[in-house]
Order: sequence, then C-alpha cells, then structure tokens
Amino acid sequence: MSFLNSVPRAPGVRSALAVACGLVLAAPLAVRASDTEDVGQVVVTATRSPTRISNLSADVTVIEREEVAAAAGKTLAELLAGSPGIQISSNGGLGKNSSVFIRGGDARQTVLLIDGVRYGSATTGTPSLDNIPLDQVERIEIVRGALASLYGADAASGVIQIFTRRGTGLPRWEGSATVGTQRYHSVSAGVSGGAERLSYSVRAQTVGTAGFSATNRRVGTSLYNADRDGFQQQSLTANLGWALAPGWRLEGNLLRSDGVNWYDDGVASSGASKDTRADLESQVAGIKLSGQLLPAWSTTVRASHTQDVSDTTVANKSSYVSRIATSQQQLTWENHVRTPVGNALLAVESLRQSIENSTKQFPVTQRRIDGLVLGLTGHHGIQDWQLSARRDRNSQFGTQDTGSVGYGVRLNQAWRLGGSMGTSFVAPSFNQLYWPGFGSPGLQPQRGLNKEVALSWEEGGHAARITHYDNRIRDFILISPTSASNVKRVTLSGWTVSGQTSTEVSVGRLYASGSLDWLDARNDADGSKLVRRADRSGTVRIGLDRGPAKYEVSVKGSSGSPDSSAKYLSGYALWGASVAWRLHSDWNLSVRADNIGNREYQKSWGYNQPGAQVFLTLAYTPGSR
Repeated sequence: MSFLNSVPRAPGVRSALAVACGLVLAAPLAVRASDTEDVGQVVVTATRSPTRISNLSADVTVIEREEVAAAAGKTLAELLAGSPGIQISSNGGLGKNSSVFIRGGDARQTVLLIDGVRYGSATTGTPSLDNIPLDQVERIEIVRGALASLYGADAASGVIQIFTRRGTGLPRWEGSATVGTQRYHSVSAGVSGGAERLSYSVRAQTVGTAGFSATNRRVGTSLYNADRDGFQQQSLTANLGWALAPGWRLEGNLLRSDGVNWYDDGVASSGASKDTRADLESQVAGIKLSGQLLPAWSTTVRASHTQDVSDTTVANKSSYVSRIATSQQQLTWENHVRTPVGNALLAVESLRQSIENSTKQFPVTQRRIDGLVLGLTGHHGIQDWQLSARRDRNSQFGTQDTGSVGYGVRLNQAWRLGGSMGTSFVAPSFNQLYWPGFGSPGLQPQRGLNKEVALSWEEGGHAARITHYDNRIRDFILISPTSASNVKRVTLSGWTVSGQTSTEVSVGRLYASGSLDWLDARNDADGSKLVRRADRSGTVRIGLDRGPAKYEVSVKGSSGSPDSSAKYLSGYALWGASVAWRLHSDWNLSVRADNIGNREYQKSWGYNQPGAQVFLTLAYTPGSR
C-alpha cells in the first residue's frame, strides 16, 4: 500500500483508503450490495437488451431503489459519486451546477438516459443532473467504458440510465417526509398499481432547503457572497402502460421537475444583492410501442421530447438576465432477433437538438444526428461475447463510424476473465463552437479508443472484481476560463478494485462493501493532470441488518487534485452513519448523518461543500419487508 504514502496533503485520507484497501484485499467483496454480479441480475443499458451481468464484459453498477431512498437530501451527483470510477465536481449543494467524471473522462463524454431517452444540455454538451428528483428514481444503471457504438456521440466514458418508478400489482399508496439540516424538507406521495392489461404510477414531490453559502473567499471578491444559497423543487412523474393485444404493449411516461436555484455570480452592482435566481425546467416525455412481430423477433418504436431550461434573473427577479434552453426530439425503431449465435440488434434513430440563448446569438442553433446501430450479444457454455457497430450522420460533422467488441470466458464456476475494446466520437457543444470570446467554430470532434480487461470472482454472498482500463482520446477539447481548444491527445488510464461480502451472524446479517480507484488522467502534450480528477479515491460501507433495525457506517476518501495550474483541491475523508427502523410492516423511520467530522473540502475552487448534516425520514411503503 505504498501509494498511501503519497497523500500528505489530506489528513484522514490515508486512514480512509487504508480501511478500504484492507477491506477489499482481506475479503472477497463487490462494489455494494446492489453491485453483486448475481447470476440472476439483469441490466439493459450495457447492450440495449436484457442481459445478465454475469455474462457481460462491461463494468456495470446498479443502484437499486433501497439505496436511492436512503440518499434523501443528497444530490444525484453525490449519489453517483458513491460508485466505483466516478468523481464529481460541484458548485455547492442541491440545485447547484455539478459534473460527473467517469474514469476521469470529461462530463461531455457521459450520456444520461431517462427511461431510454437521452437528456442533457446541447449548449454545454453535458448531462443535466441538477434538477432530477431522487424520489422519482426506481433504479440507476451505470456502465463504464466507450459505448458510442450503441448510443452515439458523447458516450466515450460511459452511460448512466435512470429508470423512473413503475406500478404493478394491487393499487398501492406510498409517501415519505424528510427533514434535515439547513431547514431541508421534502414531502412525496404517489399511487401505483397494475393489472393484466393496465399499469400505472403517478408520484409528486416537493423539496426545499435554505442551503448554505455556495461560495467562499477563494472564489474572488467579485463572486463571493456569504449568504445562504437555497433551492426549491416540485416534481411529478407519470407512467401508464396498456396491453393492446397479446405480445403488444403501449407505454407513456412523463417526468417534470421545476426548480428554483439561488447562487452567487457577481452580476448585481456593488452594494446590491449578488443573489442570482435560476428557474429550472426539466421535462422528459415519451411514448413507446413494443411487441412481437415473430416468435424470435421483438420490436420497439419510441418517440420522445425533452426540455432543459434555465431562466435567470438577479436580485429576486428585479433584473432579467437570460434564458438558456435545449430541446431534443428523438425517434427510435429498435429490433431484437434471437439467432443461433445470440441476440441480434438492429436500431435506427434520429435525434434533433435545438438551442435557445436569449443573450448570445449563435450562427447555428440546430443539429440533427441520424444513426444506424448493429449489435450481437451471445452466450454459450463458458464463453460470452458482445459486438456492436454504429454509423452516425451529424449535420455539422458528417459521417462518423464507431464500434466495440467484448469477450469473456469463465475459468471455473467462480472466476471469470473478460475484456473489451471500443471507439468513440464526441462532437463539440454549441458553447464550445460559438460562444462569443470563448468558442471556436474550427474545433474538431474528439475521437477515442478505450481498452479494458477485468478479472472477477463470485461465490455465495462474496464477490470481487479488478479492472484495468486505458482510454486514449485524440483532439480532446480542453476548457480554460477564456477558451476551448483541441489538444493532441489525452490518456485516461487506471485500475478499479471493488468488492463485497455478506455473512449471517448470531445477531443478523453482517455485510461490508468497498472500492478503490487509481486514476491517471493527463494531457500527453505537456504531461499535465486534468483538473478536478483525483489520483486515488475509495469508499467503504459496513453494516448490520437485524431485520427490524439496520445500522451502517461509511467512509469516502479522495486524494487531492489540481483545479488549475495555480490552485489545488485538498484531499478529504468523509464519515457517515445511518440507522433505519421498521416501525410497522408498512412504516419505516431512518436517520442519516453525513460528514460527521464537519470536514471542510472543495470539489471546485472557491465553492463550498456540505458540512455536517443530519436527515430524518418517515416513509410509508406498503408491502416492504
């Protein structure tokens, strides 16, 4: 563990990572309870069709509903950061701008899907995470690696897919209420159910927090303001499914979230309030028809529309600033055919992106991308394979081809060796191309080649995985405060070790999980590190489930990282604990404490992160264990 000796800037980090390392190496572990490569666990994001995790070469994490519910009060980015290979940057707490880096890749190299629909900002080119309500999330699948051959431009480092909550069985009402530090409060309620032909789910939530000061003096006097920067949000999801005929089903889904975010940006004149207010609108709507054309041939047609809008004003709407919006329309026809060599995929899709910026006039405000996808996923005996190829026609950048291949072999009943290789393509965003004084119309798209190999082990309630990856990206778009430019090549390489164990003891079920990441993310031209990417990070969770009560402690540690050539973000270790009680078969009470040591740390220079926090949740969930 000599690597721990190179973390002198971060008190507490060595101990956190030492615990993680000892836990992972001393016992066969997996990422977390929901990450276990259980033979029966099935995901769809890795291949665009239901596939057992045990038959995949891709590195996959699943975050189930139980863990999502336990994260009440956290941001979506914070929840994702608990998974291996993921780091984030953030400009504060709830509602504030955040970015996700998968395996050191830029935020623009990650695709976010909500119920199969691409969602994000075409102006920045990044997933829009800050206004997604966790209460509406049923499950999250995270796939690391280059998936451009399945999902097109931007999927150079990975894909995150959110599945909203659905209904089955008898009609069921659910609800929860949470209160916490910084006057945090949340109330949600919903009804769901399903019969032979009809399924439905409708849920609503309201969230509010007074927040804390998002900025500190390091950000500079022109931006710093020590007031609280709060957030409010109202959200609604609705899902309806109808069986039209045997084998055929029509489904519609809607996610709508309206948020109000207060932050500091120094727009107001001296002596006036510096508070800027952003009214956020997030909407994902889609309709899907699926069915069996033949016994071995299933087909799906999907049409969707998304909106990502920010209306900005200063000093409580006394001065209007701007409206920035992205609208996306997507049409997909997807076919799966069972063949003797595996499940064949044929998909055709068309995506149209439109942007609006009320203060900056761009010469181009629309982009159309048409794609053709071919794939094959198979499993036979001790072997499995995944192949895919895609051709995209981009209205700005012409034709682009991407491909990937994965192969795995089971060495024995417990051990499996697998590897994959895939190419990627990332187009510049509208801001990178056209923002006055910053963008450059001559920017070239990024092109990458990702290679990885993994060895995994699973037996009973124990599992472990070690993955090595190497992602080389040409013409990487490097961002500075004043410009966007291509650099010759960036290398993103590293190792991830993850594990889990679970055992029955006299007082209940004892479980532990942990992960360690070693990352080298650098500009090959000058050897400089990419900003806000830590070389080392780790997580540990240890818990005892006694049935009526569940106890858990956790620690997350990270080494420091550069924020710019002259600024350095110190490392940190954050401790947390939670207790949950089953008061009744339908009622649960839980309390969670985050950052117990009240550690001051930053994920973006000059912007604060939450200090010590406590959240208390009362939930009514009929049918829960």
